Amino acid sequence: MMRKQVHRLLLFLLLFITSAAAVEKPLLLNGVLLDSLFLNDTSITAELLETGDTLRIMYGEPFSFGLSDDKSWNLCIRNDSVEQCYVITRKDSADTVVTDSLLNDNRLEVFSSFVRKKPAPAAAAEKTAGDTPEENSPAEEAVSEIVTQLRPVVIQVRKRPKRRIGQSTVSSKAIERQPGLAEPDVIKAIQALPGVVASSDFSSKIYVRGGGADQNLFLFDNGVVYSPVHFFGLFSTFLVDGIESVDFYKGGFSPTYGNRLSSVVDIKSRKGGKDNNDTLQLGGSAQITTFASTLSLEGSKGPLQINLSGRSTYIKEMLGFLRKVNVTDLDIDYRFYDLQGNIAWQINDDQYITLSGYHGEDRLLFEPLEVSWGNSVVPLNYFWNISDDLKLSASLSWSRFYQDFGITNMMTMTNWIYSGSFKPVISYSGYENHLLTAGLESQYFEVFFGQEMDVIEFDYKSKPRFALHSLFLEDKYTFGKFDLNAGLRGNYFSKLKAFSAEPRFSLSYSLSTTQRLEAHIGYYKQYINSIVFGDVESLNEMYYPAGKEQTQDLQPSSSILLSLGYTHEELFKVFDFIWEGYYKTLDNLSIMDPESKSDSLLNSPDASIGEFFIPGEGYSFGTEVSLRKNSGILSGGMSYSFGFSVMKDADRVYRAKWEIPHSFKLDAGITWRDPKGGGLWKSKKWYLRSSLQAKYTSGLPYSSITGYLPTHFLQQQSGGFQYGPSPVLYNNIATPPSGRNKNRYPDYGRIDIKLIDWGRHGAWNFNWTILNITDRKNVFMYIHDTGKQPPERTAITQFQFFPILFSYKRYF
Repeated sequence: MMRKQVHRLLLFLLLFITSAAAVEKPLLLNGVLLDSLFLNDTSITAELLETGDTLRIMYGEPFSFGLSDDKSWNLCIRNDSVEQCYVITRKDSADTVVTDSLLNDNRLEVFSSFVRKKPAPAAAAEKTAGDTPEENSPAEEAVSEIVTQLRPVVIQVRKRPKRRIGQSTVSSKAIERQPGLAEPDVIKAIQALPGVVASSDFSSKIYVRGGGADQNLFLFDNGVVYSPVHFFGLFSTFLVDGIESVDFYKGGFSPTYGNRLSSVVDIKSRKGGKDNNDTLQLGGSAQITTFASTLSLEGSKGPLQINLSGRSTYIKEMLGFLRKVNVTDLDIDYRFYDLQGNIAWQINDDQYITLSGYHGEDRLLFEPLEVSWGNSVVPLNYFWNISDDLKLSASLSWSRFYQDFGITNMMTMTNWIYSGSFKPVISYSGYENHLLTAGLESQYFEVFFGQEMDVIEFDYKSKPRFALHSLFLEDKYTFGKFDLNAGLRGNYFSKLKAFSAEPRFSLSYSLSTTQRLEAHIGYYKQYINSIVFGDVESLNEMYYPAGKEQTQDLQPSSSILLSLGYTHEELFKVFDFIWEGYYKTLDNLSIMDPESKSDSLLNSPDASIGEFFIPGEGYSFGTEVSLRKNSGILSGGMSYSFGFSVMKDADRVYRAKWEIPHSFKLDAGITWRDPKGGGLWKSKKWYLRSSLQAKYTSGLPYSSITGYLPTHFLQQQSGGFQYGPSPVLYNNIATPPSGRNKNRYPDYGRIDIKLIDWGRHGAWNFNWTILNITDRKNVFMYIHDTGKQPPERTAITQFQFFPILFSYKRYF
């Protein structure tokens, strides 16, 4: 009964909010491709870069694209080897309509431009009074139109960089259409990809192909972001309104990226404003959801473009209300906010500079646990097209990450990182069939780790400083049907005063215009790693660098990756099919194991935390297969991943805590109606979509218990403590494990539905998401109440059925 009442309330709210909204008719570009470069191709794709919309087209046959309300757009036409891009501009005209316009040799013909029209004047309305107006009758629209034309000065033809093995590009449009906590989520979009594991509903961490969460490099406009997570698993760090694109590499990434083993998440900011002209352009959006509100502003004037976004939550207050109406029994005190922005300055046609920034703060109070953490990054980027063949980019960035983790009246742990980076990169394509890239990256770090324990009056602090300097070189060479990417990254690590080299090679072979085989082998190193305390997932990563300690040298982590792939685009003329297999080694992982150290070291006041690590190693292997349909009334995809991840430290061999052998994922979206076209039914004004996301996976490993026994020590398993004898406690019951990660939690399954995604392009949007629609009880962990005899086991479950995730967004 309660669910029905909630559903009715939301439907009423939806109708009330949207009843008065209005928007002008969207722009529609109709064209035909007449470029002889594509004459005999059967696989041609048109992509509107601003939205990520793609369309399969044929040479000489008409196609249509819905355009965003803007002054200019970038439209790219490509096949397997060539990409030709056009900048389409708009002008206002009171009496001219562009038809059958072929400009110079552009060979993309705009043969008619049906566009939004201004309201008719009163005289026109009186003239047609009593008539039944047609869709484009003067009674509804004025004679003056806004028409489109091509600007030929920016036409360019360039070699298309082919997709790397393991690479995925996630557009902001795709992120916005996925079901989520009523707002777009970058990390959730990545978690939906094959080969990526999410450990629980409560975390937005990612684990890629058997690697740890700290082995993923997050870049925001080339600035490093450490552990970019919010608690609750419902929000990602980055705001989609300020993002242009997300490139994700789950293996095989080039030597331009370093200091990580598993993956790269390369996030690029979106430039604000509508167009580079002398008129001041202002806009933005405001969004309110069940748990957070977001405000985005953008503007441009001349060469200056600005995009700013901010978000704040009210989770505590909303959960309090939901408990009162019996929707949930969850009770936490949690708050966070995010600020994100980008300023771009177009120096001239060949040079521009951008200044970006992100800052976020989180605070969680869940007695007796209290945690606070935050991220800041400020990258400055410069781009210069020196010539058609020579490009230069340079970035200067500063990053900060901090966290405080405390248990009331017992202990506090503090970890923060300050880092700076300078990275110039130059690329040259003047040699036939070669694209050469070279650059350097100088990084400076200051890491702090501190721990205070009130029980034993222990206070420890460590603050290492170090530099990492890298040179990299890569050649992308095309010969016949082969593409070879050969690269090398050389490093100097000041803390060990050591040099190292990371060679990487990728080779692809085109079986046809739509089929390709790929292979990669590469060596990767990581110089700052997460501290592995145990098998219970931490809220954030605790970082500590490799380096020289008193009794041992902590070596950088390293990995060798082997991968193979097969891609078949337009399978059955509809789907994109990808298969990939991989094998990866992991060496020199930093695992905390004080029990293996001597008593003299344990009791030494001068011992650093690095003295208590032991090196761990492991390996992972698996295969992934995916099938996707990216356009049309019904779009989406499915994937299956199979993989194992094995760890070893000292004499123990066990499953990694993030190992999920089987994972099936499905996402689907349907467009019921859309004025831009492509819907099940025609629409003049508003769009209506629905989407679904589902996954079913193996349960995560955990260590079950063998039974119960009394003990008088704080550390129940050994009776010892990291820095000396444990305090004696009485009436304490221990639950010793049977073996490390030998058991698994029950299989995980969840279906989320964005039932309603309704709005008008550029005006407003309302969406309603239902979380865990089957109300499946996914186990997060087991706890044992040792105060009862016999001790009682309780399963802590993850998100329950949650039917009131809604969002309303208004553009202005």
